[in-house]
Amino acid sequence: MRKLYLLLMGVVFFAMQANAQRTITGKVTDEKGNPIANASVLVKGSTVGTSTSATGIYTLAVPATAKALIFSSVDMTSQEVLIGSKTTIDVTLKAEDKVMEEVVIVGYGT
Repeated sequence: MRKLYLLLMGVVFFAMQANAQRTITGKVTDEKGNPIANASVLVKGSTVGTSTSATGIYTLAVPATAKALIFSSVDMTSQEVLIGSKTTIDVTLKAEDKVMEEVVIVGYGT
């Protein structure tokens, strides 16, 4: 009887852990609608994250307590999006203008 009770408690525990996560999918594009490959998608305040595929699509299993996702990519402005009850989140990242202030040139002679 005791083994059956422990087995039942184990199943209930793992079922609760499985329900504690949800899957969010979406697509990351630039201002022109082109997909952004290898963009980072992170759960705010944690180390849970993923990157987009070559077509800009991502799938991420997030904890039930997650409140927001942070999207970022090289030369793009990072964007934070609240999750709420959404299961699909599509994001458009804007290009970030960067201006060089200093350039260092190193020359070597023989």
